[in-house]
Amino acid sequence: MAEEKGRSRRRFVDEFKCDAAALVIDTGRPVAHAAPELGVYESSLGLWMAQERDRGATSRCRPPSASGGASSSVKSPICG
Repeated sequence: MAEEKGRSRRRFVDEFKCDAAALVIDTGRPVAHAAPELGVYESSLGLWMAQERDRGATSRCRPPSASGGASSSVKSPICG
């Protein structure tokens, strides 16, 4: 039997997910246009956007453990 190699599951860091969702939410760009540019599936981006909306605007792009630390001043290449 030949062993089939499938695609490995890609993992994205939370900061990327948050920044990608914020990009679409803040700019109003269609998910269908933004997803291929970001290299992700539309369904993944839609899920990340829903998660960001559930968190609310006050916690956007900040993991719960980051409260004004050095990581909050790092700019993402997506958002700026």
